[in-house]
Amino acid sequence: TGELGILRVGLTPTLDTERLMGVVRRMLIERPAARVHLTERLMHYLVQMLLDGELDAIVVPAPQPLPPELEVTPLYDDVLHVVADVGHRLHQRRSLVLADLVDQPWLLPPPDTRMRRELERVVQQAGLPVLNVRVEAAATGLNTLRLVTGTPMLTLGSQWSVLAMAGIGLHPLPIALPALQRRIGLVTRRHAFISPLAQRLRELLVEEYAAA
Repeated sequence: TGELGILRVGLTPTLDTERLMGVVRRMLIERPAARVHLTERLMHYLVQMLLDGELDAIVVPAPQPLPPELEVTPLYDDVLHVVADVGHRLHQRRSLVLADLVDQPWLLPPPDTRMRRELERVVQQAGLPVLNVRVEAAATGLNTLRLVTGTPMLTLGSQWSVLAMAGIGLHPLPIALPALQRRIGLVTRRHAFISPLAQRLRELLVEEYAAA
């Protein structure tokens, strides 16, 4: 790709997409001849597409461990909250522990996603029963989370989406899980050519999130 060519960018469904799209829009206004191809997939698919040269850059939670062929430009830190309908009985408690959550039904992404693996690892390490996943959804955007509204199901939501979730009646529960903290970054191939367009995207992203 080049300054006047096509920039292929991947992103995951759990990102702050409003701000990300604002950055892409700004870049398109700056570079009228540029074209952008956006691909939304789960993180492990995007990482493989980047390694295979099918994408030029991806905006994702920093892979752990990071493949040696890749490098990350950190953008912002995100926290995943356990959220439930505002009328859920667990909201009546001032604080919760992990054991209070495991007997509840859940809406979660597939087992091969990092978010799901981290949550299940924490549960397993605590010696607790396997989670009761009632709904499994690869897309965990606001429309999917509406399935939780008015039900006893629990799910996970990003810090940036707390206000949007409140609009559909979902609120974070009073529990913090350190394992669900993550750093979002722009990931590129370490020794690949970085086009002027890709470099400009990196500059704009760093500028946008530094101002937060």
